[in-house]
Amino acid sequence: QLSNNALGCDICADVCPWNKKWARPHNHSELSVHPNLLSMTMEDWQSISKETYSKLFNRSAVKRAGYDKLMQNLKSITV
Repeated sequence: QLSNNALGCDICADVCPWNKKWARPHNHSELSVHPNLLSMTMEDWQSISKETYSKLFNRSAVKRAGYDKLMQNLKSITV
């Protein structure tokens, strides 16, 4: 159960002892969130194309999860 998360990454980050005790904000622009992601609605997420997915998550852990898994998980989220 992903508790309304599209992927398990957020759950791992939330419960990780390292993040709770030692993690600090970063100043690395290459780790910043793509600006388009912050304005996407659930409808936008559910209609994202494979091409757009590949562009947005080219060098990301989300890319490793795969387009099909993301789309499957998005269907189970209740807003």
